[in-house]
Amino acid sequence: MFDGVHLGHRAVLGEAVGWARAMKGEAVVLTFDPHPAAVIRGLKVSLLCTLARRLELIGRQGVDTAVVLRFDKVLAGQAAEAFLSSTLSGIGLKGLVLGYDSHFGHDREGDLATARRLGPDLGFETRAVEAVPVGGKPVSSRRVRAALEAGDLEDARACLGRPWALEGIVVKGDGRGRTLGFPTANLDVGDLILPKTGVYAGAVTLEGKVFKAAMNVGVRPTVGGVPAPLAEVYVAGWSGDLYGKPLSVDLVRRLRDERRFETLEALKAQIARDLEALQGL
Repeated sequence: MFDGVHLGHRAVLGEAVGWARAMKGEAVVLTFDPHPAAVIRGLKVSLLCTLARRLELIGRQGVDTAVVLRFDKVLAGQAAEAFLSSTLSGIGLKGLVLGYDSHFGHDREGDLATARRLGPDLGFETRAVEAVPVGGKPVSSRRVRAALEAGDLEDARACLGRPWALEGIVVKGDGRGRTLGFPTANLDVGDLILPKTGVYAGAVTLEGKVFKAAMNVGVRPTVGGVPAPLAEVYVAGWSGDLYGKPLSVDLVRRLRDERRFETLEALKAQIARDLEALQGL
């Protein structure tokens, strides 16, 4: 999947690019969409980044080509050997790079040993990339998701090698932020994960300029509440229209928990203090 394109993914990509350059070939990445767990087990998978963002991040690693393979029930039912021979044969493949814990084929039956066994007959060599440790533990997409669910931006950033960004399309809200004096952009984040509820400090790039931003993730208990957490972003110093536009917020610090205030004036005072905290970024 390469969800998040974390440091472990980047190690795999780096090995592929370096090997391709040495062979005077092309570095090609194969990635899936949608997430296999959503197809096989019918689960809602909270992704770390959109497909477009994933491809952008993969491209930054020097990859020549990315192939997005649609994951469906037919593909899920393919045996490991059939997957390798039907998907990878006939394209001039000379080298296959896998992560240490990579699996493929029906029921994840294929692994590094499978690829090494079948490779000679299919005309390619296989290399493995070991786990990348951060803080004594391997980096993984699951670890990054767990960090975000706990509000631990520091561990997420350490695993990704960059601040984690929440992306979405700006949609119309109820205008409550504007009446409080702090107009916010409401984000429809689709299948992306939302971090632990609370208030976050971050940054937004608009029209080539970086703006400091404060984001609230939560159910807005002071103003009536909503059934499920929402992401609302206040972009300091921005006054333009963002409706219908994509917005990406780099989150750099969790400021506080979301809580209910007894009055709107108390809420406004706290928002002002939250915005003062942005000055130290």
